[in-house]
Amino acid sequence: MPTLTRVATAKFKYNMRPYIQKAKAGEEVIVTCSGRDEFRIVPVTQAKPEPLPKGAVDWHSADADEPVFEGWDKNNESLA
Repeated sequence: MPTLTRVATAKFKYNMRPYIQKAKAGEEVIVTCSGRDEFRIVPVTQAKPEPLPKGAVDWHSADADEPVFEGWDKNNESLA
């Protein structure tokens, strides 16, 4: 179970850095106001992209120098 820290809004407002560092380290930080939980700071988890199914087309890997649309005039840079 991850570690949990509670801090009052005023204390957090004037000294954020140590609480942000705790969140980066994987700890959950709860910011309170008048003793009630207001919000929490947690690290963002980076999801790995799903692999493409066999035979699928990756539209992001197309050559940027080639026109994408038929009828594209490279010289005028407009549709013909």
